[in-house]
Amino acid sequence: MITQFTEVLIDNLASDSVWTFFSSCLSTKMIVTCSGLTKQVSHLLLSSQASSPLLAEKVKDKQQAKLLSLLVKFCLSDTTLEARNMGLSSPPSPSLLLDQFKNIWGQEAFSGGRVVGRGKFYLLYGSKDTSEEDVERWVQTCWLLEVTEKLVGKQKGKEEDWLLLARPMFVLLCKVLDREVEKGSYKLSLLLSVLLQLLSLVPDSKLWQLMTGQLDPELVVHCIRTSPSRDTRQTALQVLARCAVSNPDFILQNSITIFTFMGSHLLKVDSKHSFQVACQALEVIVPAIKTACQAPGKAHQLQATCLGVLITFVVGSLDIPAHRLTEFLVRLINYLGDSEHLWIASLLLVRKDKAGGERRVVELFSQLEVWRGLEALLRLLVNTRSGGPHLRKMFGVRLERRRLWRNLMSGMCCQMLCPSCRRSWRRMIRQLILLAEISSNSCP
Repeated sequence: MITQFTEVLIDNLASDSVWTFFSSCLSTKMIVTCSGLTKQVSHLLLSSQASSPLLAEKVKDKQQAKLLSLLVKFCLSDTTLEARNMGLSSPPSPSLLLDQFKNIWGQEAFSGGRVVGRGKFYLLYGSKDTSEEDVERWVQTCWLLEVTEKLVGKQKGKEEDWLLLARPMFVLLCKVLDREVEKGSYKLSLLLSVLLQLLSLVPDSKLWQLMTGQLDPELVVHCIRTSPSRDTRQTALQVLARCAVSNPDFILQNSITIFTFMGSHLLKVDSKHSFQVACQALEVIVPAIKTACQAPGKAHQLQATCLGVLITFVVGSLDIPAHRLTEFLVRLINYLGDSEHLWIASLLLVRKDKAGGERRVVELFSQLEVWRGLEALLRLLVNTRSGGPHLRKMFGVRLERRRLWRNLMSGMCCQMLCPSCRRSWRRMIRQLILLAEISSNSCP
């Protein structure tokens, strides 16, 4: 009956008798042989229904909600792949998925205006017990998240309000962080993956319009700080980059934490994927910082924040592979503004890496146009000529001015005169040495 009358069953799924038959087949543990293969009746029913093109056409609205609810309950006894495939064969809408999450956790679980707290949200936030009921909720939630993850991945270009699910994902993330962040659990990875797909699907213009409280980047930063899994931290950084579009002020306040992680953890692993994640985050996070500083009364924070970001990254980046560090620094300086920050980055590299700092600066300059490097060197000449207290405080230098200048500037110039350096560099550096001598002699 299941294989021969698949289309008839789908056509009449709304009738009570067919629905009773469908439910009974899912609940039975009977095993049958079909086409030489031994299967449970429930698996055979789900696979035959999911493979029919009629399912998406015939099952709509209330019937679709009823079917999805049945599959969510079925996953408690059997997490077979066929059930997920059937859920995807008749794709539920975002509102229908939200209704299912509410059925699992309670109708008021996602309705408040805050992501953290207690009160009526005790079911989600206040309890840390591992009761059987709590375990069942998470089994159903993970199954539904897996369906959502697969479904969102196929939705590019389609007009549906997937932001309906954003806040529920953060609410569930808060629940997981309260209990399992240090274990690097599957729930945490799955939630972050769904969040990343949801926020990537939504255009920036819609993220701009979100009200405060719908997204909670603080939870994502907590993942970055505490999760033991490198992949989880990378996904969290990508989610944070999308949150930056909606809440640039938060990124401004946590810029040091973000770039400490990027310099001390993410880029230390010589991985192409890790490097791509860092670059993608950089493309969004630095513009978000600049956007936040454009608000009235915050213009003075831009220079200090950009300088703090650069210092934090360089201090934590000495163990990064040289080829990754050079390429990332070029990108970072381009976003921050090379005219203001290239000379500072050069001094920081020399100051923090006494053994190979000059070589790192040469590698950095060799990736740039000659005139940009020359401008940075000229700025070094101008800004280190007086060796003022602000400069010493910035770089943690306590040497007298002549020694500071000779240690840093002459070392870089000598490195750039080596035979392996570009001929155009060597010719122009010789001219700069004359300026260096004049500047050094003029210092009191």
